[in-house]
Amino acid sequence: MRPAPVSRPAGPARRPAARPARLRLTRRGRLAVVTGTTLAAAATATLVWMATAGGVAAFSEDASARSPHAGMTQVMVQPGQTLWSVAAAAEPSANTSVVVQQIMDANSLNGGSIQPGQLLWVPEAK
Repeated sequence: MRPAPVSRPAGPARRPAARPARLRLTRRGRLAVVTGTTLAAAATATLVWMATAGGVAAFSEDASARSPHAGMTQVMVQPGQTLWSVAAAAEPSANTSVVVQQIMDANSLNGGSIQPGQLLWVPEAK
């Protein structure tokens, strides 16, 4: 005996699942994508260049004027010298207490004690 045929309900025929449509760009669309990408790359390159060039310009503009030791010279402390005597020798015509403070600031000294052989930045005589 043969098996009975299987009946299917009447209705629309089943179709295989449709694949998503592939994106197609017209000539105008491709031109828009290329132009947009090029403009974005140019804008990014410009921003990077400006940031780099600005940093270089800021660094190179008279760096000696911004140096913490501009207008100073380095001297070695001799045995028997004090900070006061070094300041008086560096700027004989200036107020010695002001010069002492300048030397302390330039050399990051906490107190007034110095040691023979120590190198100090002192103001250049005018």
